[in-house]
Amino acid sequence: MLMLSFQVAVISYVFCEILTDREMIFEFYYHFLKKIKYNFIAKPLGLCAYCFAGQLSLWLYLYKHIQNYCIFEHIFVISFSIFILKIINIISLWKT
Repeated sequence: MLMLSFQVAVISYVFCEILTDREMIFEFYYHFLKKIKYNFIAKPLGLCAYCFAGQLSLWLYLYKHIQNYCIFEHIFVISFSIFILKIINIISLWKT
């Protein structure tokens, strides 16, 4: 459960903050998301790392634990993913 949150946070950071940056492999995807008129659609698709982490953990937890589902654990995984992403962002700011 905690490992899933950590993995989602790292994937979200790498995808949204690194791979969609200038001259990177998914730069075209970032420009595509910027053209979307509605932010409530574009942000969970990768325009916002926190929204992306929340969506990714929401659906991954549901997929992996559909047999023994627990709503409180699900909310915790989503929250912890976003929290870990915040910590990663703070650490990345210290370095620059």
